[in-house]
Amino acid sequence: MTPVMKISLIAFAGLSLVTLASTRGASVVIQNSQFDSPALNSGGYTGNTFTDGFTFNFAGVEYPDPSAGQFNFVGGELPSPGTGHQYAFMNGIDPSAGTSYMYQDVGTLQPNTSYTLTVALGWRNDQGGGSIVLGLVNGVSYDPTSSVSLSTSTPFVASLQGQFQDVSLTFTTGDTVSGDLTIYIQNVTNGTGTGPTAIDNVRLDATPVPEPTIPLLLGISGVALMIFRGRRRSRTTAR
Repeated sequence: MTPVMKISLIAFAGLSLVTLASTRGASVVIQNSQFDSPALNSGGYTGNTFTDGFTFNFAGVEYPDPSAGQFNFVGGELPSPGTGHQYAFMNGIDPSAGTSYMYQDVGTLQPNTSYTLTVALGWRNDQGGGSIVLGLVNGVSYDPTSSVSLSTSTPFVASLQGQFQDVSLTFTTGDTVSGDLTIYIQNVTNGTGTGPTAIDNVRLDATPVPEPTIPLLLGISGVALMIFRGRRRSRTTAR
């Protein structure tokens, strides 16, 4: 192998490693993701239609009193993966108020990207367990009666009483996209006999998906390196 070929091979391998490293995921900023705003006193809660990071419909924010035993508190805070003192409540389905949901526009939708939306779903000790769906919309808002989702999860049912549990939805975009991405959480539980569903610690990760040619280039690079090493061993043995 000539010096020029060696340099080219090393440069190609380095470029491949840089390309591979660039595909690592990153967290998308979500406003008020842990529902710390508005700041409430213990036992306090908001109304159920307002915007603070998320736009809430028949839902709101609550600071449960630790002494009331609603959750299995740890050091006065909500149990992990819940965080802090406050969480969002979703009242369920009510004929007079409509469906309980919340949504947030998180910015420009990216092509060739795998999005994973994760939410801590809670079940209060003093109420029945609820269920929710997670969804992604190509737009700046969400309306359960008219929005067309990019992806919607099957219902997640709270199964850990007094605790929170992570539930997730993953969706991958294609080559051509436009507009914004909006995430939403919707209660699919009838409010009768269940009480509000608890939501906390909303996260969204975005991981670029490599173009189909990148794995091929990495494979070629690996084969070339093995051939180069084999030839060096052969020359060493011959000497």
